[in-house]
Amino acid sequence: MDRCDFSSIMTCLKNHISESNQMSQPEFLYEVFEDFMDSPESKDFSFDNGLVCRWMTGQAKISPKISTYYAKPSKQEKLAETIQQNLLPLMTDCSKALQDVYTLFMQDPTISGAKKNKLALLYKPADHGSCFWQS
Repeated sequence: MDRCDFSSIMTCLKNHISESNQMSQPEFLYEVFEDFMDSPESKDFSFDNGLVCRWMTGQAKISPKISTYYAKPSKQEKLAETIQQNLLPLMTDCSKALQDVYTLFMQDPTISGAKKNKLALLYKPADHGSCFWQS
């Protein structure tokens, strides 16, 4: 069973991007972290292909510069908006992608029931005909 971590979620999202919209891992993460990359905090920062590969495979933790940037709730909301805007349109079935991320989250035994219940409220099931989490 997979853990619900950065690597698992990013791999899940990347795997749902249609074949015609495939991109390299650094390009993919640029789309995910577009807000950070457009900010002054990203000065002298670049997506090194080797390091990005280790992030995507779970062999290395995401850069502290990125995690610090997205630690604020307002930046987390911006990250969700960016994913919705940049990635979901590239997917063949965004509802399935979000369902897979939700399943990954719900099946992770390292996440408490209380946290699952709290975050599950943000999930909007696919039967509502849209491809996003509620804000």
